[in-house]
Amino acid sequence: MDQDPNTAGGTADTENIMVAGEPSQDTQTSGTETSATSPYIDRDLRLPSDKEKRRLQTIVVTTIGILLLVLIGFVVWFFAFYNHPDKVMLDGVNNILRASNISLDGGGSAVLHEGKTDGPIKTILINLDSSSAKLPNTTDVSLFIDYNDDKSLNLQLGTVQLTDGAIYLKISGIMESLRSMDLESNMQNNMEEFFNNLETIDGEWWRISVRDVLQNTTGSEELASLYSDIYDCAIATTTRDHSKTLVSLYKQNQFINVEPIKKIDNGHEYINYKAKSWHNLYEISLDKEILAQFLNSLPETEIAAEMYTCYNAALEKYTPDAEKLSAEDIPEISASDISIPDNLHLYAEVSQFGHKIRSLWGYIEDEDYNNVFSVMLNYQDVEVAAPSEYRDITELFQEISIDDIWGSLTLPEDEIYIDESDYELDPDYTFEDGSWMTNNEMEKMEWQWES
Repeated sequence: MDQDPNTAGGTADTENIMVAGEPSQDTQTSGTETSATSPYIDRDLRLPSDKEKRRLQTIVVTTIGILLLVLIGFVVWFFAFYNHPDKVMLDGVNNILRASNISLDGGGSAVLHEGKTDGPIKTILINLDSSSAKLPNTTDVSLFIDYNDDKSLNLQLGTVQLTDGAIYLKISGIMESLRSMDLESNMQNNMEEFFNNLETIDGEWWRISVRDVLQNTTGSEELASLYSDIYDCAIATTTRDHSKTLVSLYKQNQFINVEPIKKIDNGHEYINYKAKSWHNLYEISLDKEILAQFLNSLPETEIAAEMYTCYNAALEKYTPDAEKLSAEDIPEISASDISIPDNLHLYAEVSQFGHKIRSLWGYIEDEDYNNVFSVMLNYQDVEVAAPSEYRDITELFQEISIDDIWGSLTLPEDEIYIDESDYELDPDYTFEDGSWMTNNEMEKMEWQWES
């Protein structure tokens, strides 16, 4: 007969009954010692004591407390210090000064108030797109003027300026604007040559070399070389990285004050703007006293010193007897010399992280017009190259002469107007030599244009 393993030898050994979770014990069967393995997991399962529980709770509470303190500290630092308006604007200006490149995209408008009929102009629109605030850069400007007599002016100006002293210029829309304003037909008989010259300029890229222009206009190669060297100095100086100097100078003279606002609203719905996500809006005011200090400090900087050295070297080369330039020759200005209209309102949109100025806004309060402008800033680098097709400005000088232009502006003798009124001396205005034109001497001047 089979026996129960727990009752081998005829006796039940209750001490050897396995308890779940306890180590296995040896059992005796038929007087022979054998080893029996428990089917349960061979390990201890021990509940934590009250002391260990309290210790674990302390660790958890302490960790949570530290995290809360860090979070609270970050919030306080972020809003009370990092995003304090003064620091935001300081960082924003510094980011502009340190940027390797900033492109601009914006414009402005002047729109006659609804119901207003006074004035010859209904609307003025200006759009600006500039690839860089430094050289080299490209700039495109468009101007649209809508007059009350249903006439309009629509011009586009394009420029490309490189660091080699060359400027590329294009003006488009001249002839179309003249036709839309009916000027060409009214003045065609007397100004035919002038309109032909404008048509030559219209829509064409022209390369302007400063040296060539100076030589053609002054007739002196030496004078052209002098001014060209000075121009080259200005280009070389302005294209160097002077950000450290300017950042330090502005930090000492922070002339921009800001106040946080919720949105920009001039009350006429021509400007109603809220900041983008993770950006704040600030109203800007300029401290004229500190601005004057900032401007008066510029002549003492290394930037100005480079210009003095280069300018004086050019003078020494071509005109040794000429008076040299130094910081003492630059007159200081005061706050009263800086004119800022009281009706001008300025705003800036700045990112909460990084403090980069995203956009600048403004409007001018006026009884007749809504005057609004804005510009967006982009901090990415761009490639600037000369136009693929262009003509040299010297070709234009050969085709158009000043004598030809003024010679075409002739008027019949019966249309020449001479003012016979008296010309009184203004006691507050004198020439340097103390002389002034006596009464009616203007009548002795010959008023005519000869072709």
